[in-house]
Amino acid sequence: MTRSAIGANVSAVSTAIFYAAIGIRLKADNIDASIDIKKLSLLATSNNDNCRWYLCLNPTLSVGSLTYNDQDDSSVQIATGGGAQQYTSLNLGHILDSGLFSTAVPMTDTINSAIKLGAKIDGTPDEIVLIIQPITSNINVKTLMTWQEYS
Repeated sequence: MTRSAIGANVSAVSTAIFYAAIGIRLKADNIDASIDIKKLSLLATSNNDNCRWYLCLNPTLSVGSLTYNDQDDSSVQIATGGGAQQYTSLNLGHILDSGLFSTAVPMTDTINSAIKLGAKIDGTPDEIVLIIQPITSNINVKTLMTWQEYS
């Protein structure tokens, strides 16, 4: 089944900070589910702004925390950022994909990765997080993540 979730509006003020836009992980009782990230859409809603995006496996937050919520009739939990959850360039985890987008050129990208959501040996679920880094300051970004669930 194909599903999608919209991230919170991200107000990214500084070009030196990486901001969490949307995250996904398996529910604790669905660790055996198979999830593919299929598509990402990003839109800069402020004027004349440019941004870089990263799709990261198990990044480590340096400021704030992500709050994951169960998705109805789904094997996953979703966390929406908003700007308060931040990373430094040293703790982005494994970068699965990345790219650029701007106000003039919104981005929709099909993700082709063999990496799937899973869990560590102790049962801690992996997290895949869409992270944005502004190239111009004071950017506002809307995001959408689409995934496929195989149960």
